Amino acid sequence: MPNIQVDTKPSRLVLAGYGGFGRELVGYVQTMHDGLVAMPRGFGPVAELPRCIACVDDVDPSELAAHQGVQWIGTFLDYQSSPGDQVLIAVGSPRTRAMLWQKMLGQNAVFTRFIHPTAIVARSAQIGQGAIIGPFAMISDDAILGDNVLVNAFASVGHGASVGPHSVISPYAAVLGDATLGTECFLGTRATVFPQVQLGNRCIVDAHSFAKMDVPDDHIVRCRTEYQVIRNRLVDSERKP
Repeated sequence: MPNIQVDTKPSRLVLAGYGGFGRELVGYVQTMHDGLVAMPRGFGPVAELPRCIACVDDVDPSELAAHQGVQWIGTFLDYQSSPGDQVLIAVGSPRTRAMLWQKMLGQNAVFTRFIHPTAIVARSAQIGQGAIIGPFAMISDDAILGDNVLVNAFASVGHGASVGPHSVISPYAAVLGDATLGTECFLGTRATVFPQVQLGNRCIVDAHSFAKMDVPDDHIVRCRTEYQVIRNRLVDSERKP
């Protein structure tokens, strides 16, 4: 089981990974601190997000991090948990999220949740430790998000649906009512899992694709359509760009 912070006042948010999604996450937190969005009415530790933000990454991002006011504190193996630290896995790959989760647990990391204040989360929903719920996402009644799940901006998880640990739901993707995703699943942008459909572990539903029947472990669902780039439509006309 992950460590859960209960007594210590949060003093530092530590992001495990500092790539593109890590920078987005920093932006979300900073807009909350700046008062550009309303703060949530308390969901666990998210109501007391610390202003100090640090990151750990095996590739030195210090120059880029400094631009956002983020301190690089070393590699994953360098990390030493300090009282008041709250840790989030800030990468968008399910496999990497799972790997970093185990690695940071080995470093005695204390995980928190992040729920953007514009997200709608039903009172009956169950949200695991380390979960990240982005702007304008919706988590419906009796939905279950496992530990370290990422639900990105404008994505949704329907009533009674279950999303396994370390899974990633990309922007505008939808897990419809009573569907089930296994561990380390990935839904691309605008992907849809139909009601009551079950995806096995480590499954992928590609961008703009849909799963309308059960999918075994380690399978990819892709709805292929012809993709064409049409030549400049002004070429045969008298108009000029």
